[in-house]
Amino acid sequence: MKKLIAILLALALLCLVPACGQEPDEPDGSSETPSGSETFPEPERVALAAGDLFTLVLKEDGAVLAAGSNSAGQTDVSRWADVAAVAAGADFAVGLKKDGTVLAAGNNGSGQLGAADWTGVVALSAGGSGVVGVKADGTALAAGDNSYLQLEVGGWTGLKNVSLGIYHTVGLKADGTAVAAGFNGDGRCDVGGWTDLIEVAAGGYHTVGLKKDGTVVATGAADDGQCDVGDWKNVTAVAAGTMFTLGLQEDGTVLATGKDAPDVSGWTDVTAIAAGGSHAVGLTKDGAILSAGDNNSGQCGLDGKSVK
Repeated sequence: MKKLIAILLALALLCLVPACGQEPDEPDGSSETPSGSETFPEPERVALAAGDLFTLVLKEDGAVLAAGSNSAGQTDVSRWADVAAVAAGADFAVGLKKDGTVLAAGNNGSGQLGAADWTGVVALSAGGSGVVGVKADGTALAAGDNSYLQLEVGGWTGLKNVSLGIYHTVGLKADGTAVAAGFNGDGRCDVGGWTDLIEVAAGGYHTVGLKKDGTVVATGAADDGQCDVGDWKNVTAVAAGTMFTLGLQEDGTVLATGKDAPDVSGWTDVTAIAAGGSHAVGLTKDGAILSAGDNNSGQCGLDGKSVK
């Protein structure tokens, strides 16, 4: 009996080894991340946005400041947190969080606040009554007013960024070219021949592109000088308002051209710019907020405040 018990114990011990004697599985050393916990590329920081009559500024801690008209609740952003980028439409605001989700406030008359349901977004833009976003795979999302087919971006691929104006959308592709959709009055969508781009900006009636060599191209309505950018050099960022254009230069100064362009001639040490309906916003390297132009709704009310 003792011998039988010993044999049974030996067999039990052997079966503790996986598959009764087979080598145990090695720990999974693959680099695959479990579904639902993939590393998401943090969106590029966009610290400034100017709507028709209001301004959004992203603080260093991911909170958002706002000033100007709150006619539709577009400046109700005080509770926003962990934001990486802001964008402003006519009377609504959107914020892109670091995790790729979207916040929204303000007028939802055209369903533009439906962008708050998006996930996996790495860049977005707002204009008029619409929102366009770029996903990590380079495709586009859109919500809101599509009266001028400005949201017909569903077939776009290879996108890096996007800019939505009032009546048209321009997309920056990773290869430095551009695509456009929407109303093409005055040729504002004629960007097919542009190359070597690093930024695009869609205004009310015109489009601006920044090339990697620091020069600027423009197309669209030009009667008021908003496209007079042919001699600009050493530019690092551009912004397009309703009827004017801004260019940030390497030395931290800002250029402006177009109808009723805000006076930014005295700005220095600037690191970011934004253009609204008729006002401009800037951010200096020490975190100070600059504003210029129309202030009839208090949209320049953040002037002199800090993002720190």
